Amino acid sequence: MPPAGKNDRIFLIVAIALVAASMAYWFAFSINEYYTFHTYIDLAHFSYDMYYHVTYPSVVHGLQYLSFGQHLAPDQLLVLPVFYLYQSGLTLLLIQAAVLSLTGLLVFFVARKLVGSGPVALLLCIAYLVSPGMHGMLFYDYHAEFIIIPVVLLTFYSIMEGRRLLFLVSLLLLLGSIEAAAFVAFALGMGILLYESIYEAGKTSAERRQRMILAAVAVAASLAAGAAYMYATSLLSAAYAGGAYHGLPPQLELRNFASQEIPGAGSLGGARADHSPVALPYAVYGLAVVFVGFGISAFLIPEVTLMLTLPWLFEGFVAGDGAFFLIWYQYFGFVLGGMIVAVVLSFMAIRNGTSRFGVLVRRDLGWEPTRRRLFQAAVFSIILIELLAPIFIIDNPNLNLAQSFLFQTPAGQEAQIRQLYSVMKLIPQNASVAAPIFATSQLASRREVIPIAYVGQSLWFTPQYLLVDLNSSLGAPPAIMDQVAFDDGVMGLGSYRLLAVNGSAELYKLSVNQSG
Repeated sequence: MPPAGKNDRIFLIVAIALVAASMAYWFAFSINEYYTFHTYIDLAHFSYDMYYHVTYPSVVHGLQYLSFGQHLAPDQLLVLPVFYLYQSGLTLLLIQAAVLSLTGLLVFFVARKLVGSGPVALLLCIAYLVSPGMHGMLFYDYHAEFIIIPVVLLTFYSIMEGRRLLFLVSLLLLLGSIEAAAFVAFALGMGILLYESIYEAGKTSAERRQRMILAAVAVAASLAAGAAYMYATSLLSAAYAGGAYHGLPPQLELRNFASQEIPGAGSLGGARADHSPVALPYAVYGLAVVFVGFGISAFLIPEVTLMLTLPWLFEGFVAGDGAFFLIWYQYFGFVLGGMIVAVVLSFMAIRNGTSRFGVLVRRDLGWEPTRRRLFQAAVFSIILIELLAPIFIIDNPNLNLAQSFLFQTPAGQEAQIRQLYSVMKLIPQNASVAAPIFATSQLASRREVIPIAYVGQSLWFTPQYLLVDLNSSLGAPPAIMDQVAFDDGVMGLGSYRLLAVNGSAELYKLSVNQSG
């Protein structure tokens, strides 16, 4: 690998500047997102879980300590100390924005070290930072899957460089990110084994043998972790059924814990019918983002690329979970890291002269006209893919997340937000409350809180306060569910009196003679 020179230092400075700009933007976006009620139930679940973990150790204990956001996600224990200092959903959003932005620098360093090219490293850094899939993870609440991307890259780097301690730490972090990450670790290990077997065949160096051993360890560890997750899930299922977690709110239990299978984060129970009518066009776009958005070089090692993207492809096409194709959901975290690994490996195959298409470029990866044109074409493809999704530049009407990337909150929403805060501040911190889905994140730091729309499904307390806002400007379509739940008997839970009203925002309080 050629030594880093002046030009590479320039590429590094540019990468640092881009990552800093990305972090600043997503910090601002997250703050605006949180305080304008453009979050959803996922952030509320994680905030609620975090609050319980740090506040009610007598209720949360044993294996339940590993459950966050209705998933088994042990890595979230690393987030708890920060959340303890500032117990708010905004803390989680800012942590996620920081980690995902800084991953751009990780992409740069991994590519620079393994490929030996500053231009390629900068290209991949840019490709990652402008990827609609990366934007989608930051656009749609907080999820445990965001950890997968950086730890996939670290695990990959540690295998290729033979860094055993780093390999152990990064692999444990990968397997601990969420139960379905065992499938991602399996695909990573198998992808590297395929690469070494096909594109480095005939080489007998000690370094290659070590890479294959570490990759095989990753495969074995992923299988063991998958089995452990399934066993832990069965124990928790029995514990919930037996009342071992008395007083634990239903939100803190595992989602569909009876069918938590590896792979799939519980999605193998059947196709997601709610997305099936639109799955195909989104699948085409998702495939374009994956296979073109990072340049076309990954096609040069097709078997390896297919293996590294297998978890995402399997969930979308085989398990039938169309949500995996909606790249503003967290599920894109299952493929982004693997796709970057595929591109890095393809450049390594070109550099080593082992790619079947190595005749297209020379091994030194310099700046001759052919390579310059390929580089420019790759950058152009990134920009093109970004422009194919204008909702990621202007707006995204998905669910209640009608927030512009330019923070353009409609005047009607601004008024509704002010009205909500004016009545929300009247709710005591220690009071139990039912509220609209889009407001539960701001109310999550309390022992009893539930979305109004869920009251009929999993009520375990009588809320002392009802925060109601049936204006669909912020909450459509959740506001429709709130309306149905409200009309079908939320008020019948007890005798409530109207405490405050401001515009469409209403606050009701349970009468003193009712049980709390």
